[in-house]
Amino acid sequence: MTRTNVVRKQRREAIALARDAGFTYITGFWLNTPLWLCLQRNEHRDRQVPVSVILDMHRSLMGAPPALQEGLDKLLEIKMNEGTSTK
Repeated sequence: MTRTNVVRKQRREAIALARDAGFTYITGFWLNTPLWLCLQRNEHRDRQVPVSVILDMHRSLMGAPPALQEGLDKLLEIKMNEGTSTK
């Protein structure tokens, strides 16, 4: 299962579960993609996500972006732009 974990509480819960399972070093990856690019990419998907969902997720991330204080040992932010591919 893939999760976006845009809500801080969800990220903290996932990190706690990983710690409980025995993980001792947890690295978080934040694919920081501009809203306009998310919307543009969504237009080209076979299964489009409703725009309202994308806007809600964006608001959640901007209000509480990922942080080491959530229990991560390392956080890598990858700033996505038009020339960056996730493939």
